[in-house]
Amino acid sequence: MERRADQQPYFAQPPSQPPKKKRTGWWIGGFGCLGVVVAFIVVAVAVGSGAGTSLTVSPDDNTPVGGHSAATAAKPAGLGDTIDVTDSNGGKLAVTLIKVVPGAKGADEFNAPDAGKQFVAVQLRIKNVGTSAWSDSPDNCVQLRDGSGQQFNADLDNVSVGQSFAGSASLTPGSSVLGVEVFQLPSGDKLGLFQFQTDSGMGPGIAQWTLA
Repeated sequence: MERRADQQPYFAQPPSQPPKKKRTGWWIGGFGCLGVVVAFIVVAVAVGSGAGTSLTVSPDDNTPVGGHSAATAAKPAGLGDTIDVTDSNGGKLAVTLIKVVPGAKGADEFNAPDAGKQFVAVQLRIKNVGTSAWSDSPDNCVQLRDGSGQQFNADLDNVSVGQSFAGSASLTPGSSVLGVEVFQLPSGDKLGLFQFQTDSGMGPGIAQWTLA
């Protein structure tokens, strides 16, 4: 076949290449995997933080918040029972209620209850069961309540039931002291509860005995 003079020479064109596919699948899949990893981390952090959360309990449950309590009161015990208490310095005492005598007699003519009142004598033993010396005024640590809930502090009179604590008491580890606390209550009052509280009535350790 003859080629015309004005005809452009013909060159064979290389076969056309198919269009290249855009690589979108790898980063879409990558972001998908990353999302799964992030979600897993969020869940793991949430679960891990929950394991260390402290439980707060209502004070009505008589349970310490966070496992601790400023002042822990023992359940009321009875005559002859011993209750362990701890003061603000970490000192440990074992307090035993030995005897309770309503209508106790004064030690002499100079020790008599006021008109319309009676002496109530409470004998107790205090033992130092800690590792350090203890000193306090038992007269300031005690309180007596009658059946109606009225509170009475220790009186300074002496009674024939036994020797008073005479102001203050000092105990080395392992030693103990026996003494009588005296209270004045209205004649005919029923007894309710006796209480011993460390640190002259201001400490965290509270022991209570029912007298009714």
